[in-house]
Amino acid sequence: MAVVRKTVSLPEELYKEVASEREGFSEIVRKALEEYLREQKEEKADFFVGEIKGLGHWRRKGICP
Repeated sequence: MAVVRKTVSLPEELYKEVASEREGFSEIVRKALEEYLREQKEEKADFFVGEIKGLGHWRRKGICP
């Protein structure tokens, strides 16, 4: 897998908290991004399943689980 280097800006306190962890900063950021993308995919899938079932309108209104 190719590695990409990026510069990120974040609050100093957040960086200090992450830097004090045993895992490296890059590993923590990688895991956080993977989790974020997984959640986004799940939300999109849930939305489309609801639309397909015709429940999207009611789900968005909080009437249907």
